[in-house]
Amino acid sequence: MIAKEIEDYCRQHRLIGENLFEDWEGFLDFLYEKGVSVKAILFYECKDGRYEQTRIMMNGLEEDSIEEVKTWIRSTEAEHPNQKLLPCFYLYDRDMPDLSAFDDRCVRLTDFTGDVYEGNARHFSDEYAWQEFGRFEEGLQLVCYLFYYDQIRSIESLDDCTGPYGRFSAPYGKLEEDSVKDGPDIIDEFLFSEDSEHIERMLRCLKDFLEPESGIVIPEWEKTLQLIRKYADTEKDEVLRRQAEEILKKEEERKA
Repeated sequence: MIAKEIEDYCRQHRLIGENLFEDWEGFLDFLYEKGVSVKAILFYECKDGRYEQTRIMMNGLEEDSIEEVKTWIRSTEAEHPNQKLLPCFYLYDRDMPDLSAFDDRCVRLTDFTGDVYEGNARHFSDEYAWQEFGRFEEGLQLVCYLFYYDQIRSIESLDDCTGPYGRFSAPYGKLEEDSVKDGPDIIDEFLFSEDSEHIERMLRCLKDFLEPESGIVIPEWEKTLQLIRKYADTEKDEVLRRQAEEILKKEEERKA
């Protein structure tokens, strides 16, 4: 995990919420003095006071020296004399395992705030994230939630775990709880994700959150009910279909 003093430096000195620095050499000096290196650079161009992404990037810098990184940045600037370029830095965390190793695996992920999420992960590269999401940084996707490299504090595989809820530690977790609170658009992503494990966990969460003692008000509940009806009408898996039908029945009894 990147040291707090480096995170504090970035927050205090960076521009536009990204690791862009007017004094980028000073930042690199500070960074490498602390034993942290850069894994990738994406150049931005300043136009009329606004910073815009360019197509100029470099990956695989983890083992390069600070002088090698500086030389590459200066040579890139020299190759584009008519552009006001500024490097955006993506930091390398030596304690972070290779995220691509968790592709198509069940994981327990702790984010930078300490929140814990469990789910079936899909790895995406920084190039893919740049094209699809507008952010040049690799990460993991759990259903429709994206966790970027610098947002992950730790990660472990749950593939070898077994219990009453399969590889998961509970009937559902924070991933499903946050989704229900976010409303029907996100619930839709879960119910029609073709991931039976996450569908089952979402249905369990919805059923529990309907209990008055949960204290949860599900946003746009009528719209969510329509999604559950649609799911129950189209799902071929009998177990999952019955779970959806139980929610609908429970809601009918509550209204009666």
